[in-house]
Amino acid sequence: MMNAAANFFYSPQYFRRTADISATANQYAAKLQLCFLWGPPAYALAPAIHAHMIASGFIPRGHILNRLIDFYCKSSNFYYAKRLFDEIPQPDVVARTTLIAAYSASGNPKMAREIFDKTPLRIRDTVCYNSMITCYSHNNDGHAAIRLFNEMRQKGFRPDNFTYTSILGALALVADHERHCQQLHCAVVKSGAASITSVVNALISVYVKCALSPFSSSSSLMASARELFDEMLEKDELSWTTIITGYVKNEDLDAAREVFDEMDEKLVVAWNAMISGYVQKGMVFAVFEMFRKMHSLGIKHDDFTYTNVLSACADAELFLHGKQVHAYILRTEAKPARDFMISVNNALITLYWKCGKIDQARSIFDSICTKDLISWNAILSAYVSAGKIHEARSIFDQMSEKNMLSWTVMISGLAQHGLGEEALKLFNKMKLSGLEPCDYAFSGAITSCAVLAALEQGRQLHAQLIRLGFDSSLSAGNALITMYSRCGVLDAAHNVFLTMPCLDSVSWNAMIAAFGQHGHGAEALELFEYMLEEHILPDRITFLTLLSACSHAGLVEEGQNYFNSMKKVYGITPGEDHYARLIDLLCRAGKLMEAKNVTQTMPFQPGAPIWEALLAGCRLHGDMDLGVYAAEQLFEMIPQHDGTYILLANMFASAGRWGEVAMVRKFMRDRGVKKEPGCSWLEVENKVHVFLVDDTVHPEVQAVYSYLKELVLKLRKLGYVPDTKYVLHDMESEQKEHALSTHSEKLAVVYGLLKLPRGATIRIFKNLRICGDCHNAIKFMSKAEAREIIVRDGKRFHHFKDGECSCEPEHCHTLDANGVVPWIMARGIFPNSHFFALHSLDLCMKLRFVFIYSHEIFKGYLWESAKSKQHKNAKETCISLIHLPLCSHGAESTFYGLAPDVLKRDKTLEERSADLDEKMDLAKLLDHDPIPIKESLEEPSAEINVFLQPSEEGLGPIGREGFETMQNDRQEDVDRAYTALSISWVELTITPDFQWDDKVHWYVEPFRIIIEDNDGEYILHHEYFMLKKQYIDEDHTLNFTLPIYEALPPQYFINVVTDRWRMMKGESSCKCQTRS
Repeated sequence: MMNAAANFFYSPQYFRRTADISATANQYAAKLQLCFLWGPPAYALAPAIHAHMIASGFIPRGHILNRLIDFYCKSSNFYYAKRLFDEIPQPDVVARTTLIAAYSASGNPKMAREIFDKTPLRIRDTVCYNSMITCYSHNNDGHAAIRLFNEMRQKGFRPDNFTYTSILGALALVADHERHCQQLHCAVVKSGAASITSVVNALISVYVKCALSPFSSSSSLMASARELFDEMLEKDELSWTTIITGYVKNEDLDAAREVFDEMDEKLVVAWNAMISGYVQKGMVFAVFEMFRKMHSLGIKHDDFTYTNVLSACADAELFLHGKQVHAYILRTEAKPARDFMISVNNALITLYWKCGKIDQARSIFDSICTKDLISWNAILSAYVSAGKIHEARSIFDQMSEKNMLSWTVMISGLAQHGLGEEALKLFNKMKLSGLEPCDYAFSGAITSCAVLAALEQGRQLHAQLIRLGFDSSLSAGNALITMYSRCGVLDAAHNVFLTMPCLDSVSWNAMIAAFGQHGHGAEALELFEYMLEEHILPDRITFLTLLSACSHAGLVEEGQNYFNSMKKVYGITPGEDHYARLIDLLCRAGKLMEAKNVTQTMPFQPGAPIWEALLAGCRLHGDMDLGVYAAEQLFEMIPQHDGTYILLANMFASAGRWGEVAMVRKFMRDRGVKKEPGCSWLEVENKVHVFLVDDTVHPEVQAVYSYLKELVLKLRKLGYVPDTKYVLHDMESEQKEHALSTHSEKLAVVYGLLKLPRGATIRIFKNLRICGDCHNAIKFMSKAEAREIIVRDGKRFHHFKDGECSCEPEHCHTLDANGVVPWIMARGIFPNSHFFALHSLDLCMKLRFVFIYSHEIFKGYLWESAKSKQHKNAKETCISLIHLPLCSHGAESTFYGLAPDVLKRDKTLEERSADLDEKMDLAKLLDHDPIPIKESLEEPSAEINVFLQPSEEGLGPIGREGFETMQNDRQEDVDRAYTALSISWVELTITPDFQWDDKVHWYVEPFRIIIEDNDGEYILHHEYFMLKKQYIDEDHTLNFTLPIYEALPPQYFINVVTDRWRMMKGESSCKCQTRS
């Protein structure tokens, strides 16, 4: 019929026939009325009729002109509508109202108001006011609508039913208090419109909206709405839907279901309202129940039903259920999928991408004929969530129209995937496009600053948030906590946390993670307890942050308790990331066997993060066999990951196994694996300066190297010695020291010292973990330059101040103690009790953490001391650890932890003390020959390595100070009276011949082996030998050299002396073969 009408209007016969006769207004009015009756498809014929009027010389007036304006408006041709309107000398109120309504529908209230204001008051009527009030209501300007309504009544116009319906809709936009509802309710009752269904529906909507306000009582307002609903004489679909939706929005699903069940004939819209409520509450199985019930009752689902059900499946990530719903839609709907309502296809895209099926989501997106902005945003979110940032950026660039959500998704995606610089550029581009950022867009930009460690930029964004009133936003506050934390300003992060008006689990997790990363483990655990007191349930992320905090702080027992509570207390099944954190916790504490047992008892096969944590622990504690096994697993899973090769090479290099180091490096070359280059950066005067290893690119690098050279000399005077074990190449010591001095973090710190104001905190950021030597050097720098230096590496923050670091249990104490303790044990003496008195607390703290992190030798001493003395606290135990194996020389001589008066009562101990005192005095004169110590306890016959030089090299600051004290206290300098003629190579086999008693020996028994000359005047060689219980029945071989001072070598005596409380002495002779 439509095609026939079009052919009729456009046919030449029509124009000839009408040209032959005098066209009348009634004929044109009839044709226009026919277009109106045929509906929107015929609106396009109105311009043809208008053209014919012009061609025939007919001038439209009155209702014909108004009808033409109406047709042009309905076909969105506002230009011709306005031209016609402007040609009218005195347009009537109908023409004006028509144009006002048209501008209202097009979202242009400014033009609508212009037409309204030009309408003379004498021709205005209620309809004209209704159109303008409706315009404001439709464009979400409730306050303007209320002002116009008051003006209308002041000027004597009587509101009608449509007026009240419109103004109630406007009031629903702004009402936030009960009195607003009551005032208008009274006006409605006085006007007699309280019985009109549309008016009552609008009034119920106002009560519902006010009930959502935090300034009103939800229950009383919903009770008023329910009373209105119950008193209605005639209820339509909107009545039922409004009250059900009201209960749903106010989270009272029981009341909503009660009203729903009262319906005699349940309409699809009511079903959809209930399903929507269940979707919002996450009650996905209730959604399925309603969906199935509709099917069983023969109620046809519409596109809104499908959209809600698919949204429920997407939110719960129930892929199979969603796929079944999709299949049901395809089977029951006659129209093809591309013709579905756009919301259904958008819901399908969201379902598939949330369930990780990006290809299916893209397929549905491509099949949509007419895509809306929601479609584009859905597929954009799909690629961002899948980590396909380049594809997401391509989609973003193809979008002809972008809204705030589009920009926010792209900015946040770039930031979350480490592209902070691009995210900030996009953020600025959005602002230049004229869009004012919302709080979520600011959150993405602030996250970008966290990625880049751009503190000043982050502070500027924080200031903009405050200016725009977004500082109370939850998402922005959470982003600020993370930004300040990752930029090294923990206090600022904590202040943001404390001043946020409301907190969610993300807020608590961010703050717990901040404390953990900065080494404040106790504060992190305390904050978790506060979180529970606030009735915030922990989630998976919470326990990840807790386990990390415990790991960095060395809180093994607490970390294990939290891990065990996940399933038992909170019903959270630990994932691979949680197991990786647990293994990291155990490995840092030296519990490698426990960590290995965890990998064997896990409910699933260990993945790469598990083996990486185990390999890192083996590298820290030197467990070669287990480390190699972990590396083999990683080579199979992630053969191209450079971190595995680097950790393995570090482990071999620490043990001096350079052949294996070379082999690992060869594997990397053969497999084409490239090591990620280390770089460090800092911000100076709002500009980021980046330094590479052995940097030659930075324009001021020569000044950096020059100052670094001077600084190293100053650090050496304070006791700093480069730790060359962190160099992965077998080269000369000077070359190793040079390689260490050009590390990027050292260069960045020196540049900060040169450029930042004196006393200003230096903040350095590095993409990889800081090496042990740089860590030690920066500690000395912080003391020498009186600066606080904050370094964020790939794992955590290090706060250096006054020669100390915030990561004491994990790193710093281990470095210092590993310098002083082996030196003390190897020398067998503590040089000066006055020095010990000054530094006892520091030493105790360090030795306490050695027990947690270091070699089993030290654990044995500490445990034996604790058992024997039954100490009350760690300090007493550590003091005994220091005294137990040592002969002290100084103002107050002690032996085996006994006071002098106690020592005198035991003649055996006194004699033995004097004997060893004399020999150790002579041993001090052996210059600086290396003193070997048996390093490995796991092998029955271990290689003898030089553990530490009894000189300034290789000592931590405390050990070095002790060595210098010993040298200064030496009262005599005895020169060698003669020179060795040759060297004797000795192979000593030790066969234990005693019965092992756990109560006496525990699990390890240390012995001191002393080689004396024939007269017993000189100690020619001495070392420690550690006998472990499991090797008591095996022979042990030691190899060493002895100097030969006589042409005919005499017999030398080998004394093996236990270093425990019970004194055991054995003497034997060995024949030495002289080699030239």
